[in-house]
Amino acid sequence: MNSPMQISQQTIHGLWSVRANANHDLNHFSNSLFGQSIQFGEMIASDGLRLVQLWPGAVYLFSQQTQLPAATSEYENMITDISHGFSNIQLIGDSVLPFLNNYCSADLEQADITARQCLRTSLGHYPIIIWWNSVSEVQLLVDRSYAQSLSEFLTALALRH
Repeated sequence: MNSPMQISQQTIHGLWSVRANANHDLNHFSNSLFGQSIQFGEMIASDGLRLVQLWPGAVYLFSQQTQLPAATSEYENMITDISHGFSNIQLIGDSVLPFLNNYCSADLEQADITARQCLRTSLGHYPIIIWWNSVSEVQLLVDRSYAQSLSEFLTALALRH
C-alpha cells in the first residue's frame, strides 16, 4: 500500500535571479560557481547550491544559505534577490512525480525532462518551476501569492488520487 503524500511549504533561504550582461554571460557565472557550463533547460547542483536555466539569458540560483556565495562577488550587477517573492512546496511520498504528471501541462515522464530533472510548466492553472532528485521527493517553486491556494489544490488532488 502506498504511503500518504506529504505536502509542506519549505523555507527559501536564498533565491536569486541572475541575468547575463555585457561583461559576463551565464556560462562564465556557472563556471565560476560549479566548474561547468549550463545550458537552457538544465540544472546543476553542488554543495548546497542549485542553478536552473529555464529562460534564455537568465538563471535562478538557489542556496541553503541566506547570503550569496563569495564566488559571486564579481557578478553583483547581474544578481537580484527574489527569495521573498516565491514559496517552495515540497511533496514527499511514493510516486510523487507520476502523480504530478496527471495534472501538469508537460509530460514529466518524457525522457529528456526526466534526465534534466527540472522544468517550468503549469500545474492546473498555477505557473510553477519543478525539480527533483528522486520521484518520491519533488520541489515546486511558485509565486508566493499562489502558495496557499496551490497547497490546498494539491491536498485535494492527493485525497482524490
